[in-house]
Amino acid sequence: MKKILLILLLIVIAACDKSKNDLPGKDENFTSAESLVGKEIEGDAEFFSEVEEMPSVIGGMMEIQKNIVYPKEAKEKGISGRVLIRAYIDEKGNVEKTKIVRGIGFGCDEAAAIAIRKTKFNPGINKGKPVKVACAIPIVFRLDDLGYEKNGTYSILGVKEYNRNNASLLMGRITAAKNDIPIIAANILLENTDKGAATDLGGNYQINGIKPGTYKFKVNAKEFENFISGSIEIKENTITYLDIKLGYK
Repeated sequence: MKKILLILLLIVIAACDKSKNDLPGKDENFTSAESLVGKEIEGDAEFFSEVEEMPSVIGGMMEIQKNIVYPKEAKEKGISGRVLIRAYIDEKGNVEKTKIVRGIGFGCDEAAAIAIRKTKFNPGINKGKPVKVACAIPIVFRLDDLGYEKNGTYSILGVKEYNRNNASLLMGRITAAKNDIPIIAANILLENTDKGAATDLGGNYQINGIKPGTYKFKVNAKEFENFISGSIEIKENTITYLDIKLGYK
C-alpha cells in the first residue's frame, strides 16, 4: 500500500452554491442560482455577487493550489472533504477578506482561506470598470490510502458497485506525469464507441452509460502526447476509477 496525497482543487466562481451532482466519488459543483448582474449582496453592500466578468486567478487555478498546505492533524486523522470559502476581491484584484461558508475542521478550513488570501486575482468587471466582487471558491482536500495496479502511464484505482439506472461509469483524473498538475479540457474517448468526456478545471472526467465490456481508450490534450492504453474492463452496475498521466510532447 502506498499513501498518495491528493489535493484536488476545483474553482468555480459563483454567487450561490448549489449541488448539481450527487454521484458517488464525484465532487459537487457550485454555480450561480440565478443571474444577479449589477446587484449587491446583503451584508456586504459594497461587493457585487455577480458581474459581467467575474474575477479570475492570475496564472491559473494552480496558483491557489501552490499555496495550500494539507494540515498535519488532518493527515494524521485521515480527514478529507470539501471546504467552501467566500472571497471578497477588491477592484485591484486583492483579497480583502475571506469567510468560511462550509468547513471540515482539523485545520483544513484555515488552510484553504490562507491559500486564497495569498492569491492575486484579475478583478471583476462591470460596465467596463473594475469592481469589488464576492466569489465562492470550493477547495477539496482528499487523502487517499490506496493500493492500485500501475501499467504504463495510467492507474486503475479500483471498482465500486453502482446500482442506479442499470448504467456503469468510468471516472478519474488526467494529470501531467512530471508534476501531477491537472490537465484541463483533455478529451478521453472509448475506442469504437460514441462514449467520451472532457476534463474539468481539476482534471476530472466522467463517462456515463457504458455497457459492460473491455475497451481501449484514447486521450487527446494540447501540448501532451496522445496515449492509447492496453485495455480497461467495465463491469455491469459499477464505477471504475481510472487515473491517467500524460507526458509533454
